Amino acid sequence: NESSTSSDRFASVLEWPGPENNIPPNDQYPNDDSSACVEDRQSVCRGLTLRRTSNITQEQCESKLPKSVAVDNPLDARPGVINRGMWDPANGFPFLSWDPYLTVTCEICNVDKDDHLVVICDKCHSGYHTYCVRPVMVVVPKDDWLCAKCSTGQPNAIPFGEFAAKMTISDVEKYMHLSVLHPEDIVSSHNAFRYIKSDWRIPAPIMSKQEYDKSLISFVAAMHFVGMTSYSEELLYPEDQSAKKEMNDSAIDVDTIRPLSKRNAEIFRAFKNNLKAGAFPPIKVVHDEHFGFSVEAMVVMPPHTLIAEYVGEVVTMEQSDEIRSDSLMVLLNTGKRESSLIIDPTRGGNIARFLSGINNRSLVSRRKANVRSLRFDLDGHVRVALFTSRRVEPGEKLQYDYNAGVKGKSLEELAESGFYDTSNFF
Repeated sequence: NESSTSSDRFASVLEWPGPENNIPPNDQYPNDDSSACVEDRQSVCRGLTLRRTSNITQEQCESKLPKSVAVDNPLDARPGVINRGMWDPANGFPFLSWDPYLTVTCEICNVDKDDHLVVICDKCHSGYHTYCVRPVMVVVPKDDWLCAKCSTGQPNAIPFGEFAAKMTISDVEKYMHLSVLHPEDIVSSHNAFRYIKSDWRIPAPIMSKQEYDKSLISFVAAMHFVGMTSYSEELLYPEDQSAKKEMNDSAIDVDTIRPLSKRNAEIFRAFKNNLKAGAFPPIKVVHDEHFGFSVEAMVVMPPHTLIAEYVGEVVTMEQSDEIRSDSLMVLLNTGKRESSLIIDPTRGGNIARFLSGINNRSLVSRRKANVRSLRFDLDGHVRVALFTSRRVEPGEKLQYDYNAGVKGKSLEELAESGFYDTSNFF
């Protein structure tokens, strides 16, 4: 209490470093845990480290402490120690570092490395490398995440196969806003062109009613399963986002965005009209618990066959920093984060997001690529199309290079261009 005198106080039993021993950071005693040697810090217990030098400033220290005061008598502190509203007679707080995940290692490989690629389960607090879990994770999720053990038994932890089995063609009609007809009644323009070698091709539609329903149900089941609330075959510019359609100007891209030839522009528009009429490519979305989602060809598909336009909500690159999606696609690169545009299919879009990526560092994986992506100019705006790069056989997975066009760039340029680390892809 306030009437107490210094003679009523006992000296601190444990002498922590005081202000007089606060060694300023230098080459010998760096103010950085990552570079400090063992002699500069000492582990007190799991996650708690005592450092030789102060690891925070006085202002940071005061901002981290609670405002409520348990012991606030300055006589309780050693001379020269500033009262911070807590019992710290030896000025030890600034020399302590607390990291509850300091000793966490990956539960799968048990190797303590790549801390920036470790995702923590929000229930059991175990750690996993993004490349050790199955399916492989491209980015660390921003929202809550549960490991395989903890997600088992959760109300929404239903296997995809069971989820898809409950889907009906009525669900397809409602979700896609499409009056599903018998495929024989759908007018397709796939035979309206005499294709030459450099032409894109409109895919031949599925003619079997059973296979047609299976294909569309797989589309809708996959989009529902990952939380997509709307289906669209066009780029979306939500009112609650700062990206506007007029910002999508192909002339200001740092790369040369070439317009389509008159013939391919005509073919592309016919392809889009086919989709509106219900004539979809002969593909289906499949799911594997180890590899995640992928897209398979249902029939033979010749080279240059159009698969999909990559669509979704358009956001600025600046806004995409807050998005932890593994399906972002660069639409426009102006060299400035506030005006460069990204396609985000998290909430809305089509099946383009489910096509698989190859491992850029593996020759075997690169040889599996059978699809190409292309950014092109159509009516002054940038669009992105996916099309087959060679003949694709029935049952073959559609795969392409997520990082096409970024070869030879620096790490900074890769980060700015939407680069995905695919080194752990199969």
